[in-house]
Amino acid sequence: MTSSAASASYGSSAEAASASYGSSSASQKNGQSLGKDDFMKLLVVQLENQDPMEPMKGTDFTAQLAQFSTVEQLYNANDKLTGIQAANSNTYASQSVNMIGKQVSAIGNEINLSQAGSSTITFHLPIGVDEGTITIHDENGKPITTIKLGALSAGKHDVTWNGTSSDGTRMPEGTYTYEIKGQGKDGTEVAGVPFTRGVVSGIVYEGGQVFAKVGSSNIPLSRITEIYQNN
Repeated sequence: MTSSAASASYGSSAEAASASYGSSSASQKNGQSLGKDDFMKLLVVQLENQDPMEPMKGTDFTAQLAQFSTVEQLYNANDKLTGIQAANSNTYASQSVNMIGKQVSAIGNEINLSQAGSSTITFHLPIGVDEGTITIHDENGKPITTIKLGALSAGKHDVTWNGTSSDGTRMPEGTYTYEIKGQGKDGTEVAGVPFTRGVVSGIVYEGGQVFAKVGSSNIPLSRITEIYQNN
């Protein structure tokens, strides 16, 4: 074969290799990442379509094989990690079933008012305040009552809400929200950290996450700070 013929043959073959790689690139752009099999196919196409006048050097071929071996090891390691993560997730989910029927406290400002008539509000103050105030809102965010607490020390506090609005109207069963604020000794406003409390009625699996069903709220397990027996 003459040099010009070889070059022409190489040119058409290179176009084929480019087309093959282009299709793989298009798949990657469409959200499909290249796998280890794709890397091997590209290597084979490169060898089949190399310029016969300037074949790939042995050192270059060895280097590409080493790269392929590294890619394969990374994919295998990723598969193993995915399996371990799935196993841990299943164990975590199974253990969370033991929460059903227990009282929990979690970071959040929801109040689950039951038909029993009252609900406990738990919050934490970073510093002591001269005057603490809890404002309770309905499901639309409208304030329905305010509880004046007086002076409070730093730390955790429990306050009972009797389930009525500011005019004494009994509020229906449901989920309400609240905010806790206080005025420090120097007159500055102090924001408290709110907690939500209630009995876990079920466990919800959604979007790869596990939630505790408390009232009408689904609370991520990562937000739960305390679990205790329901008295």
